Amino acid sequence: MSSSGARSGERMVHQDYIARIRFSNALPPPPNLPKLLDIPNTGLASGQYTTPGFASRLAREQPLNVEADAELGMPLNLVGMPGVFDGDERCK
Repeated sequence: MSSSGARSGERMVHQDYIARIRFSNALPPPPNLPKLLDIPNTGLASGQYTTPGFASRLAREQPLNVEADAELGMPLNLVGMPGVFDGDERCK
């Protein structure tokens, strides 16, 4: 028998977490069953959010917020271009 094999009486459990878990925090089951309420005229079944009119109204009401920085999303590094601060037109 090899020493690297599983010992008798122990079973191997695959674990993705590589550190050894020292403490267990087992929570008790909830005291009551979950209570699911049926609220009329809400959710996907009502069709309120799945109609094309809802998307159109949402697009009209929400302002279009375009955030542009000073460089308009394209970083400009003029220091690496020789002659740019001297007025040299050949550096284009």
